[in-house]
Amino acid sequence: MRRSCAPSMKRSLPAEPTIRQQPLPQAQPDPGMLELLTSSENHARALEARAAAVRKPAALVDTPAEPSTSQVRFKVCWGKITTKKHKTWEGDGTLTIVGGKSATLRDEDGKVIGNAGSVKGEELEEGSRLIVGSKEVELVERIGGEVAKENDVPVKRVRVEARGGFKAPAESMCAGRPIVVSSFKQVGTVGEEAIAEDFVPLTMREPSFDHQWKYNKAKVPVVTVSVPYCVAKHLRPHQREGVSFLYECVLGMKREDSEQFGANLANEMGLGKTLQTLALIYTLKNQGPYGQPLVKRVLIV
Repeated sequence: MRRSCAPSMKRSLPAEPTIRQQPLPQAQPDPGMLELLTSSENHARALEARAAAVRKPAALVDTPAEPSTSQVRFKVCWGKITTKKHKTWEGDGTLTIVGGKSATLRDEDGKVIGNAGSVKGEELEEGSRLIVGSKEVELVERIGGEVAKENDVPVKRVRVEARGGFKAPAESMCAGRPIVVSSFKQVGTVGEEAIAEDFVPLTMREPSFDHQWKYNKAKVPVVTVSVPYCVAKHLRPHQREGVSFLYECVLGMKREDSEQFGANLANEMGLGKTLQTLALIYTLKNQGPYGQPLVKRVLIV
């Protein structure tokens, strides 16, 4: 018999699930919480400690990286900014480049004489030129070894001679004796320099009897005056004659009846007038025919 398709004759069929049903995960009990709930301790303090233990860490904040403090140092020559082809440098110094950007220029005494804020340190090399403050700088040599700090000042090293043992004081320093210091300086010591075998000393003429009677009132013994070896070895024959001539004129040996002494050199250029004059000045500042130097101060015009 054919089954009717009327709606009243349809059996109610179970609706198919549209979403696959899955069992929910069962929460596992925390062993620590179970132990906490079953214990007889103060639950308030325990819960506070438990919350502090599981508290999430604070969010991490990115901090900017510290700027690089690497330093590079160069020995430099510095001078004024000029457009001349041939530069004239005023002195030496050091250039410190910090972080490859800022540069500080110091002189030989460590004094800061210039700063620059936009320097590309990686592009610099020996022989490069750049402007630091109001100075123009040429890099001479890179300084290796340990890099100094920015505020360090170079210290000049002083050589200290080794001291010997105990030295007894002189007799003049004992028993309250007065100290007598002579202003006369002995000249003529050669030191380590050996005198050449063929060297002829340049000795000045001794004063006459009339000159001694007029100017040697104390009647001290007459001393032979000679030009020091360090100067005389550089003099040519005509310059040696010129020094002797100037000596006699300045001391009044040429004209003993006059109260004004002196001389004028009228040689041609290049014959050593300046050298002769300096040789005479150096000799008279340290020697004299009557035991004392004749010159204390010299005015060069």
